[in-house]
Amino acid sequence: MYTKKTKLYYLVLIIAFFSFCITTNETFTEDFDFEDLESLDIPERTVTFHTDSCVPVTEICDLITNCDPGGICLQQILLNNIYKYTNTINVRSLLDSPQYYFYNCFDGNFFVNTFFNMTPAGYYTIDGTQISSYLNTHQPGIINAVGPFCPDNINVPSIVELVNPFRIQERRAGFMLGGRHTHNNWYGKYYFPVYYLERNFYLNNEEKKRLEEALDLDTGPVSDAEGNAFAREHLITDKIGLGDTRLVLGYDILENNKAEIKVGAIATIPTAFTWGKGLYGSSFKKNSDHPDFNIQQILSQCFCNPDQMDTESALEIAKNFGLSVVDKLTANLLDSSLGNNGHVGLGAFFEPHHIIDGGTLMKGRICVEYLLPAKEKRFFIQKKDPADFNREYDCSTTASAQANVDFLNQQLIQTLIPCVYDTTIWPGVLLKATAQGNWAYAQRWWVAFGADLWFQSKEGFGKIDAPADIRPLLRTDIAQRPHAVQTKVFAWLDYKTEKKDWCVSLYVDGTWASFGIGKDYTLAVRFEKAL
Repeated sequence: MYTKKTKLYYLVLIIAFFSFCITTNETFTEDFDFEDLESLDIPERTVTFHTDSCVPVTEICDLITNCDPGGICLQQILLNNIYKYTNTINVRSLLDSPQYYFYNCFDGNFFVNTFFNMTPAGYYTIDGTQISSYLNTHQPGIINAVGPFCPDNINVPSIVELVNPFRIQERRAGFMLGGRHTHNNWYGKYYFPVYYLERNFYLNNEEKKRLEEALDLDTGPVSDAEGNAFAREHLITDKIGLGDTRLVLGYDILENNKAEIKVGAIATIPTAFTWGKGLYGSSFKKNSDHPDFNIQQILSQCFCNPDQMDTESALEIAKNFGLSVVDKLTANLLDSSLGNNGHVGLGAFFEPHHIIDGGTLMKGRICVEYLLPAKEKRFFIQKKDPADFNREYDCSTTASAQANVDFLNQQLIQTLIPCVYDTTIWPGVLLKATAQGNWAYAQRWWVAFGADLWFQSKEGFGKIDAPADIRPLLRTDIAQRPHAVQTKVFAWLDYKTEKKDWCVSLYVDGTWASFGIGKDYTLAVRFEKAL
């Protein structure tokens, strides 16, 4: 059995936000086992408040504002931001994979490409792959405030260090459909993906084991089903559907037995459409709805007389609020569009090809694409003005105590849960440069190796659809995605059938280096039919 004091420990940990990691053991003991796909019933979370407060607001005010040992000193904790950043993460479009830049076996074709793309660790920020780069988990005020309230076997700094390595993983798998048609010196290409997208937060087995041991509160082991159920509801998102479409129009300005030069234009059309979501994980709405939370009512239920006490309900409310904080973080970082969020892309390319002999060919390509602005839902926190907190925390009268409690309650919600506003996003410029060498063997086999550079400029913000008095308070500086650079190496193996109207290709690529974006890899099999 938990005592009232022990339960209060959990409440204060949740209020301190990084405690969302330790509210329940099952939060971080999930092993993301995708073999267990059976349906699990997850009950709806509800919130119920007692309308009558059995503890005077003056006592509640004194507890949360008292900075002496034993007090929470919430005003000092809330002076600092929990979020270092609120940006979404950079992701390279499937359409920008090097495997779709050059034609493989035939000038005119139709192809079906089956692919699997994996990012073991996405970048939260320009150079951070761990959640500690995104959230202020090292904030001394929180650690110092929470520490005295924890049971003796809970070492807050150690637990924070164990939470810091949380990473983002992404998996994309499906089919790319497309074709290439020629007419005199002109040619056109089109391709679009139909695929499954999954993202999750991740700790490796050793990291999970250490965290589970650190959180051992004699509450009993967490079963695989419980861990999977929690992760699928809060820490995993997935969906399936159609991605954006790439159109290419090219012209051969030079073609002889030694060289080819092609120029042209590209367009990225926002055709992304979701057919299904929450197939294994969950789907989260990007909105500004905040859960009900009232620290006065919660603490009142914890400290009522025994015959009026309802600590279980208070803890349930606090836990639900903590889970809402987690869900908001997940909605921002994991729940992503299947396309490029409605942005139209327009660009131009230049392709020089050098024919060394009949069996050796070198190809190069440089492409610049500009993404037009479009509305997206983005997450913002508000600037904190120390002057707002420099107030008289007088708890001697009901009126002054109530004003202080209401102020800190609102600050707590704003600190832990960012607001969401429709924002005009200017994604900027994409620069793509690729080089590939092809060698023929035994007439039917071709081998190719290449390298690729991809650059995305830092995005800009236009109009933010927030109230006029709120707009100047928003931290736009930490809400913008940074620029990103990625270099890849890749290899092809093509085989033409005896009739030479079918071609089967194997493709593999991996990230050599990256900055501001994760290091992903791709495996693909392509079936191409000559037209």
